[in-house]
Amino acid sequence: MVGRRLLYFMEILLLLTLFAFFTSFVITTNQNDVIVDATENFAELIRYKGAVTETMYEDFLNQMPTTVKVSFVVDKDTILEVEDEPLSQDYSQEVLEAIDSIGYYAMNVGDQIKVIVRKTSPTLFDKVTEMLTGNSSGDPQPIIAIKGGLVLNEQYHLLGEG
Repeated sequence: MVGRRLLYFMEILLLLTLFAFFTSFVITTNQNDVIVDATENFAELIRYKGAVTETMYEDFLNQMPTTVKVSFVVDKDTILEVEDEPLSQDYSQEVLEAIDSIGYYAMNVGDQIKVIVRKTSPTLFDKVTEMLTGNSSGDPQPIIAIKGGLVLNEQYHLLGEG
């Protein structure tokens, strides 16, 4: 009789554990999909406007279902080139300072932008998957999305003329 109760208890415990992992998987997958879609739309908007405005950036952050860290990498078309390749630099601080001071960060046609979004802390599912697969990046803030491309327009010149 005690053996059956113990077995029943273990079955319930196993089912609850599986339910917790499944729920974590669904939530994590949904969050990641929302982050990837929002990042892609944000990067496309930047490419077509040629600028990151304060409103665009705030709208982008408001779409995030969880806390994220956003960084920008800009390949300036007109600065130092080594063997015909543009110099790639992390402009995150410069972009955020420009948004805070003048309300937008402007780019030129031909520049390339990358928007990199990282989770500030991995979920339970991320940790379990990492443990089971052995695929550990060693980065405490895993990258969820990298989107961007070539800047196609310079509409930001019109921002100051409204």
